[in-house]
Amino acid sequence: MMFMDLRSPSPNVTWWRNNEQLSDSWYLRTPGQVVNELKVEKLARDWHNTSVTCVAANTHLANPVSIDVNVQMFLLPTSVVISNPGAVREGQQVRLVCTSTGSRPSASLSWTVRGVTRPAQKENLVYGDVTSSTLVTNLTRKDHNTRVTCRAANPAVPDAPIANTTTLIVHYPPTVAASLGRSLRPELLKEGDDVYFTCTVEANPPASTITWYHEVGTPDLHYLLRNTRDTTSHTQYFKPTCCFSPNH
Repeated sequence: MMFMDLRSPSPNVTWWRNNEQLSDSWYLRTPGQVVNELKVEKLARDWHNTSVTCVAANTHLANPVSIDVNVQMFLLPTSVVISNPGAVREGQQVRLVCTSTGSRPSASLSWTVRGVTRPAQKENLVYGDVTSSTLVTNLTRKDHNTRVTCRAANPAVPDAPIANTTTLIVHYPPTVAASLGRSLRPELLKEGDDVYFTCTVEANPPASTITWYHEVGTPDLHYLLRNTRDTTSHTQYFKPTCCFSPNH
């Protein structure tokens, strides 16, 4: 900021803010022309919407003259927060709310899921100095541990965003698969051979135990063969079915 005064005799020219003198370094550019250039390094946020005053005074016989300059700034967002409801069951909707404060003009919010931009259901709602955006999505088990990111940027300074990331937690019931051991050839099995089966359970929270049963007499009558936390059991002569115990 620069101020020039052409009065005679040459005045003292000073800059002020909030009754604090910022600069009294003036110089004579031409006869009768005084210049004081004010340079503010690393302008802080608290300068926004404040006034700086340049005062010129050359004699005690006359009142000084002054002029005010109002400082208006683009402000970067200071915070961005995602509200995550926590664990959600498969098939239900999750509602994530992103809020950002501190931006002027109001921040522009954007969502990415697995790095892909997703549209919001409620975009850039402004309440005072707070901007919010809501993302609603239906969850499947494939969404478990998915990272969701909300970015906030001042539209006037889009290359300086800030971001916050949350992780989706999806609870889903078990799915069970039982199979003959990979190294076994079913067409070559005979009485007396050792066989083993693999039971794989996919669930969240994980199954606490895996229990093997063997049919005895009729399909409705089962014999407890083995109860293990491992996913593999070694057995003989049996045609097993697999069940699970969910972790409560």
